[in-house]
Amino acid sequence: MLIYFHETVSELKRLNEYAQRLQQKFEQGREAEDLLLDAESLDERLRDVIERLPDPEFSGNARRHLWWMTKELKKGNVSACKNDIHDLVINDIPGTIAALEKWAKELSFLDEALRVSVVRLIRDRQFDSAIRKAFLLLTERLRTTYSLPADKDGEELVNLIFGRATGFHASLDDSKRQAYRNLMSGLYGVIRNKFAHGDHEPSLAELELDTTRPIFGTIHACRRIARSIFLGSAPDAGIVGGAKHHRGLELERLMLGCAQPGQVIGHYKDAVRAIVDKLQYLNSANNRFWFDTRPNLRREMEDRKRRFNDKEDVFPFIREKLRFAQGFFGGVHVFTGSADVPDDWSLRLVVLAPDAAFSRSGQGTSPASALDRALDILKNRGEQPRQKQNRLIFLAADADSVSRLKDQVRSVLAWQSIVSDVKEGRLNLDMLQGKQASKSSEDAKDALERMVREAYKWLLVPMQEARAGKGVSDISWEHFQINPATVNRMQEIEQVLKDNELLITDWAPIHLANHCKTWFWKDEAPEVKALDFWQKSCSYLYLPRLRDDNVLRNTLAAGASSRDFFGFAYGKDGERYVGFQYGKATSPILDDALLLIEPAAAAAFDKILHDEEVARQAATASTTVSSGLGSAPASNGSGSSSTSYTTGGQSTQGAVNEPPPKAAKKTLFFGAVELNPNQPKAQFSDVVDEIVMLLNRSGVRLKISVEIEAELSDGFDENIQRAVRENCNQLKFKNGAFED
Repeated sequence: MLIYFHETVSELKRLNEYAQRLQQKFEQGREAEDLLLDAESLDERLRDVIERLPDPEFSGNARRHLWWMTKELKKGNVSACKNDIHDLVINDIPGTIAALEKWAKELSFLDEALRVSVVRLIRDRQFDSAIRKAFLLLTERLRTTYSLPADKDGEELVNLIFGRATGFHASLDDSKRQAYRNLMSGLYGVIRNKFAHGDHEPSLAELELDTTRPIFGTIHACRRIARSIFLGSAPDAGIVGGAKHHRGLELERLMLGCAQPGQVIGHYKDAVRAIVDKLQYLNSANNRFWFDTRPNLRREMEDRKRRFNDKEDVFPFIREKLRFAQGFFGGVHVFTGSADVPDDWSLRLVVLAPDAAFSRSGQGTSPASALDRALDILKNRGEQPRQKQNRLIFLAADADSVSRLKDQVRSVLAWQSIVSDVKEGRLNLDMLQGKQASKSSEDAKDALERMVREAYKWLLVPMQEARAGKGVSDISWEHFQINPATVNRMQEIEQVLKDNELLITDWAPIHLANHCKTWFWKDEAPEVKALDFWQKSCSYLYLPRLRDDNVLRNTLAAGASSRDFFGFAYGKDGERYVGFQYGKATSPILDDALLLIEPAAAAAFDKILHDEEVARQAATASTTVSSGLGSAPASNGSGSSSTSYTTGGQSTQGAVNEPPPKAAKKTLFFGAVELNPNQPKAQFSDVVDEIVMLLNRSGVRLKISVEIEAELSDGFDENIQRAVRENCNQLKFKNGAFED
């Protein structure tokens, strides 16, 4: 209790402040139901503190007042509780603090030697010195009590007192005497060695594991487990009977030694895992646990963990674990600086380093939050401003998980180094410890896989809002959590983006028309280049984020047959559109020439074309009809016919004007071109874009052949010939051979 004196006093002071706030609620006239919740919480916290007091009487009437207060509040009788809360704040809790401080000052239950030499050291948290001093006093009193020489100490002293030949404890049977000997030998071998020889000074977390974990503290789980292990194996069961391979207690027997009826066994199992992680002289293997005078491998691992640096060791290791399938992204950039993230038309996922973590409550953690790092990459590519800002999506680690993730990576690296040293003979371990190191390494790796998924769960998406005539808002960030249990993380990311309309994979033509109407079509310019819309949607955050240009192509094709959305043209000559199409199913080619025309303007131009066609047909029909008027045709003696008709009182004779026949449409195209052998790929790509794409449409039977001819006066090497022939076969060439 003396070790926890300051913490207990601090907790009592916090409880008094809590009680004062509850008293204020009474004065404000709060409802009984609201007051009851606070009163029950205060009662539970005060009960935990009172259980740690050296004397329950120190608490005075605090428990009685709280019991009465909760009873009356359950009845809704608020007025009957005001005196009780007043007594708690003014008398009960302050009186408990005063009684505890008086007890700590007097310590009348200790003899003078302990009070003078040990208590002061404990109060100053000099546990190393306190335990060393306590064992010096114990050793001196054992020598005095049993009249033993002054040079006897440690296990030798214990053997002299509890050995069979001494006769000091003849009334004890052998089993009890051996149990006492093991207990005292363990105290000297483990506890005294651990602290008195400076091997380890306990941290506050180790001493207060039961206190800091309420689920353990209520049943004193860690203390019971440690005592059971110590009594069952102190200091090493292998000493008794030489049964080294049976040392330690099995987990089932350990539970029998700790748990009481009605308690949850699982809490004790959790506590076992907790103390195994904390105590460096507690060993475990094959589901058995024991204390030993030698430090376990965890001590070695903890020492090695301090060797690893975040930037040089931890972050690169996490990067290796963060491997994603590319999926629909054009690139995944893990821990990449802004200068190395391309500024192009591809959609890209940028994974931020652990030192730029995200917290939903704080919207990032200082000084280098995820949002600050992401904003820098979004706006800049190195020292140049970034243009295609709407092509970046960010993935960040959870700020609450980063510290655990980095610690786990250090554990994995430490275990790996231990296993490597054992294999190469640099570290001498017995077979059991070697197996334990390998198993711990595998367990740490498995835990790391889960931890990486749990840590990197925040998807950050930049957004802007804009309204015509009102300007553009500042950049804001949408954040969404990814399910860490999903098998395919890239699929999960795509689904989250699609569900929240942050990434468009299928787009209706009406949405394209609405955006063109809002931002692009003007009265003086009722058309916009389709490629211009695509490029601006990649740049501006207030425009839709399309997965790729194929989404826009599919949208254009879907809206081509309707007259409600837009018309097409492949250029504009003065006031006339070139290659105009409106309301006809087609697969437009998305290039620099394609224009999207506002429906009203497209309808107006379509009417002009229709009127021109009607006029042209009328003129043709008029010429045909007028050529059939007048007298019947007469022979002119040359075998041709002539027509005589009167115009304005004069007779005119001429040849019949028959309408010229329509020119037949060409049905076949053939073209050949020679490519530069030094740049064939680029030139062939131009041929495909400029020729093949124009011809490749519905109803066209397209055939493309590639003819390659190579000549070398000295002849081709056998290796080259073999490689070319194999590649020709692989590429399904109809013929490909070398000739003399």
